[in-house]
Amino acid sequence: MPHSRIVRFIGDVHGYHREYKALLRNIPESVQVGDMGVGFPDNKEQGFSTFAVPGVHRFIRGNHDNPSVAKSMSNYIYDGCREAGVMYVGGALSIDRRFRTSETWWEDEQLSHEELWALCKKYKEYGPAVMVTHDCPESIVGSLFDDYNHGYKDPSRTRNGFEEYFNMHQPKLWIFGHWHRSVRKTINGTTFICLAELETLDIDLGEYT
Repeated sequence: MPHSRIVRFIGDVHGYHREYKALLRNIPESVQVGDMGVGFPDNKEQGFSTFAVPGVHRFIRGNHDNPSVAKSMSNYIYDGCREAGVMYVGGALSIDRRFRTSETWWEDEQLSHEELWALCKKYKEYGPAVMVTHDCPESIVGSLFDDYNHGYKDPSRTRNGFEEYFNMHQPKLWIFGHWHRSVRKTINGTTFICLAELETLDIDLGEYT
């Protein structure tokens, strides 16, 4: 019998921390998939106190999180973290970066090519059953979102890197946010789940790992 481990996954928060905390009531464990909104100068709720509610509630970073602030927080899941069959990688390309300032956009919002490649090797060795990321592989965007194929495309080394990951190994489940849409589709044996803003999904990871 697989060991049951119910985890609530939560979509982009974008600084709506009061609404986010309401989603954690009576939930023993959760993972937020990036764009928590930490590190913005007008965000008065900084630090672990923002998330100080009963249970284990963690997050990966998105492109709307200051990497240095996120990494300083005790409930941050670092890029490349591997645990119990699950691998976590944050970061993504901001399509709105041209309109943000040096205080609200960070050059290291994405991992470098070297960092992505180093994690690719770990990914191949580990062969995770579940991937939790902020963005997804490049080909998956086109498969999930029809309008992407006809709209503006901005090259993303994160998505291209994840494409290499996916070609090497297909996990059972891949959870992400970033696109602010609620979509689920199985492709080449992997179930991809995109969470909309503040969307929640309770998953028994024991069924996958």
